[in-house]
Formats: sequence, structure tokens, C-alpha cells
Amino acid sequence: MPLPDHNAPTIDNLNTSDFKARGKVAVGNSHSSAAASLAFRESTRLLLRERLIVAAYSLLCIAAVFTVITMVIANVGWFEIVVRLVGAVAIVAILAYLKGHAAVGLPRLRIFELVLLSIPVIEILTILVHQTEFLVAEGKLTEVTILRSVVSLAICMVITLYGMFIPGTWRRTAVITGVVACLPMATAMIQTEFNPLLQSAEAIRVDVALPVFLLTAAIAAIASVGAHVVHRIRREIETARQYGQYQLGEEIGAGGMGAVYKAEHRMLKRPAAIKLIHAAAAFDEESIKKFEQEVQISATLSHWNTVQIYDYGRTKDGEFFYVMEYLEGKTLHQHIQRLGILTPTETITFAKQICDGLEEAHAINMVHRDLKPANVFLADIGGQSEVVKILDFGLAIHATAGKERNTIAGTPRYMSPEQIRGGALDGRSDIYAIGCMLFECVTGSPPFLDLTIAGLLDQHLKATPPLDSIPEESQSLSPIIERCLKKDPADRFDDVVQLRAALDVIKV
Repeated sequence: MPLPDHNAPTIDNLNTSDFKARGKVAVGNSHSSAAASLAFRESTRLLLRERLIVAAYSLLCIAAVFTVITMVIANVGWFEIVVRLVGAVAIVAILAYLKGHAAVGLPRLRIFELVLLSIPVIEILTILVHQTEFLVAEGKLTEVTILRSVVSLAICMVITLYGMFIPGTWRRTAVITGVVACLPMATAMIQTEFNPLLQSAEAIRVDVALPVFLLTAAIAAIASVGAHVVHRIRREIETARQYGQYQLGEEIGAGGMGAVYKAEHRMLKRPAAIKLIHAAAAFDEESIKKFEQEVQISATLSHWNTVQIYDYGRTKDGEFFYVMEYLEGKTLHQHIQRLGILTPTETITFAKQICDGLEEAHAINMVHRDLKPANVFLADIGGQSEVVKILDFGLAIHATAGKERNTIAGTPRYMSPEQIRGGALDGRSDIYAIGCMLFECVTGSPPFLDLTIAGLLDQHLKATPPLDSIPEESQSLSPIIERCLKKDPADRFDDVVQLRAALDVIKV
């Protein structure tokens, strides 16, 4: 559904409804890649993060035990100890990061995966090199072949654990395990090339080394096949996930709190959009319950200029979801970005429809709180183009009276002064946001810009809107924009009905 406002400053607790679209996928774009955007990606991210945390703890324990054992029964050089210490520090740093960042992205997790895999491999190869030099120096050449076989078997264990433990495609697993499988043989060959004693030693038998290498390669192949089987089963399970009567399809947007997917009604085959709110990312259980109550209220809205909500519920995994109509078209934000500025006629047409949609919500004392061009969709419906649909009532609240305080939420570039202060809100707060959008439509940018969130919010509280930047052809809208952007709600239009009436009399 809504694509993000990439230019707007964001704070997690201010912008909980912003969703970042992946790549250049547009809402309703039938050419978007379903394979790359299925919910499978998110489940892989969650599973990989969980597995990496367990792997990090396991590697720390194994490293500690192995270090103690080798210091007691083997010859351990200072270089090997330094390598292990550096590896331990890297593991601790990765573990701390993963524990502190629940929403870390899949690409970064893949980097951590390779680092964690590299640590035991480097340690094993270090042992191979240094122990080989020690055996050569002691004249125990007959034991070098045994050492190399043991090292290869250790690499086999690493490959097996990687294939079983880390989720991935067979191609990725094959490449990574194939490289790891070749490293002991490659290291031994390089070491032999530079050591004349190893070159002349008959005890370094190829007939033993080659089968061990082939065994390692076979283990890598088996790990790749296993990864393929597990990957396919997980994808089938994920594809079959259902939310109520709706089956999940391709992902069309994602963000810190969850993701939006295209879906289909199982029986009616009607397309829809499902927005998932992950319990782990929604602050706490109380926030999820409040969000659920607000969606229940939003579901009562029936105006054609408001996105329709069909269903909502909770999954057994704690995810809250709601199902809304699937729209084809573009957001107002995208439309402004493409054209630069809009004509007064087009701006007024969109603004009237926004007022029409909000009239129903404001009549039941519901305040949107996150009106912005990214949450205004220009849909192609029933042969008509650019029909306004107001999206994402996820931050909507009931209007409050008196001095009751509200949680500060919204997108900073479009927040009213009373919203920034956390004060009582009513429909006039949304009228302020409409003023910001009107200004952006006719100028190409919001009324206030700043590099910092604090500076931007301060301008909303104190600065005068730069109305002189409105083009001459749109000057007829200046009085309306100016009134919408008054700091005191009492100085704005009383309601969207009054604002729409003012738009009706403008001559363009």
C-alpha cells in the first residue's frame, strides 16, 4: 500500500506507520518480482538472526573449551592465541549487536554469518599451518598426513553444521561450503610449495590426502542438497500461510514495525493488501492492543475516499494484521516527485477528496494524525483515474478534550504544533497537515525543512510559512494554505467541511 516519504525525517516513535518500499516496487505494479518479495524473506531474517545468536554463544563456549584443552596437551604458539582472542572479540561484538538490534536487515545478517563462519575456519587453518611447521621441525613428517586428515574432518564438521544450521538457498550454500572445503587442501599445497622438506617427504601421501579431500567435497555437496530441501519446505510453508480467509502473496512494502503484502481471498479470489505488525517491533503488548482497537474503529469508515478495511486479527505468532483493499496507482508523494509541482486545479481536486474522506472520520471524532502525501493514494478504480484514497489510519485516535495528553506520533514534516506538544487533538490537527500538503503540491516541497528533527519541529511551532514561494498561478490558494497552517487551532478552519467550501469558491 503506501510507499514511503523518502525525503521526510523519521524517528521510530514518531513514524511507526511509515513503510519503506523495497527497490522500485510500486503499489499495484503487476511486474514486481513475487519471488524476491514473498513473506519468506522476513521469516528468513528472523530465523537467521536467532540462529546467529545461538551460533555466537556456541562458538564462544567451544573456543573457550578448545583453548584450555590445547594449552594443556598441545604446543600452542602466541600467534594462535592472538587469532583466537581476535575471533572471540569479533564474536562478542556481533553477539552484542544482534541482541541490541531486533530489526537488523538480512544483508547485514548475511555479513555476520560469513564472519562467524570464517572464525572457526581461520582457527583450523592456523592450527594446520603452525602444527605442520612444528612437526617438520621435530622431524615427525609421518604425522603431517594425519594432521591434515584431522583438519579436513574438522572442516567437514563446520560445513555440516553450517548446512544444517544456517538458512539459505542451495546455490549460496554450495558456493560457501565449496570454498571452505577447498581451503585445507589449498593451504597444504601452498605450505608444501614453500617448504622443501615437505616437498621431499614421502610420508606426505597423496593417496590418503585425496580421499579426505573428496570426502570434504562430498560433505559440502550433501550440505547444499540439505539446504535446498529445507529451503524449499520453508518456502512452501510460508507461501501457504493464511491470515483469516486470505492467503499471503508478494511483499509490496516493509518497515520497522512490519510489512505490507499483496494477498488473495481464499474463496472469492479477491485481491487485497495485508499489513502485518510484528509484536516484537511494536514496543509492547499494550501498544498492539491499542493498535487493534484503533483498527476496529477505522474499519467502521465506509467513505469511498478512505481505504476500506476488510478484516483484522492476530496470528499464533503474536503478529497483528489487518486486511484492506488492494489499490493500483500511485501515491500523491510519487505524483509530486514525478511532476515537480501540481496545477491549482489538480491540487484543489485532490484536496476536496481528502476533505470528503476525512469528514466521515472527523464526524466520529477520529483524528488521522499522519496525513502526508505518502498516505494519500491516487487509485485507478472502475475506469476512473486518480481517485483519492486516504491510507494508514494506524495512528488514528479519537479526538481528545481538555488537557488530556497524547503520545507524540506522526511524520515531522506534517505535524501540527499541538501534535508536537502532545496536547489535545481534534480534526483541526489534520487540517494543518492538509495545509502542509497543499503547500507541497504547489511548490514541490513541504513548508518547513531542516536537517534535524528538532529544528523541523521548532519551525512548526514558531516559524512563519514561506507563502511568498508559492508560484503566481497558485496564489489563489495562499489564503487557504495560510489559514490551514495557523499555529493556534482556533485560527484554522473549524472543520474539513468549511475547508472544502473555501476550496469550492476558488477561481482557477
